[in-house]
Amino acid sequence: MAWDLALSHHGDLILNAVRDVAGISGEGLIAQRIMIRLRVLQGAWIYDEESTLGSMLHTLIGRPPADAMATIPALVRQALRPMSSDILIQDVTVGFDRESNSVVIMVAYRAVSVDNQAPGVPENIVTVSVPIPISGGGGV
Repeated sequence: MAWDLALSHHGDLILNAVRDVAGISGEGLIAQRIMIRLRVLQGAWIYDEESTLGSMLHTLIGRPPADAMATIPALVRQALRPMSSDILIQDVTVGFDRESNSVVIMVAYRAVSVDNQAPGVPENIVTVSVPIPISGGGGV
């Protein structure tokens, strides 16, 4: 089973009760990997020689709100394509939080292993807030 260090929604390491770094696996790990892929700029991580980690969401900075919001679902699917052996994306929903000037992305997905074992299992939803200042304040 895959395992990784657990990160908070702010990207900080989480410590467990004995002050050791916490781990994460299963559905939590999949959700964490989705959040990382959407927040990291594609090509920014030096050890990712193939530039498959991250998204191109940063290219929407300053674009007109309607155009940016319409483009986001395709960019999210592109960023998550390397995870296609782990998840099946059901839906991508986009909103805008004016208070934080951030795009709020909801990704509904099913884990591939869960789909093969129990097709009646409900989908999982990950909500990611990505700071993308778009012109006009994001109103659509």
